[in-house]
Amino acid sequence: MRLRDHDEDELSHYSNATTDIEYKFPFGWGELWGIASRTDFDLRKHAEHSGEDFRYHDPETNEKYIPYCIEPSLGADRVTLAFLCDAYDEEGVEGSKDARTVYTSILH
Repeated sequence: MRLRDHDEDELSHYSNATTDIEYKFPFGWGELWGIASRTDFDLRKHAEHSGEDFRYHDPETNEKYIPYCIEPSLGADRVTLAFLCDAYDEEGVEGSKDARTVYTSILH
């Protein structure tokens, strides 16, 4: 597995930083989990359209600001595929051209 930060040209319009947790599948690297800083985009837009004030008041500094939101995006299908790929192994069957499929990680 590896962490991959998105380049500026890959970022969504609402994000100032995004990092993917990637897994090396047999067919190449792929995202398991994306974690994006959505900045104050969501709450700011909601405030603009609803007229509500979503600013946080910090009692220690007396500062008011709209908090940033973090968006974790984890795909159950991707994680399941990674689990199966990692566990998958083939063993040759002596005296045959056949191979036996073994999920070694599941057995141990």
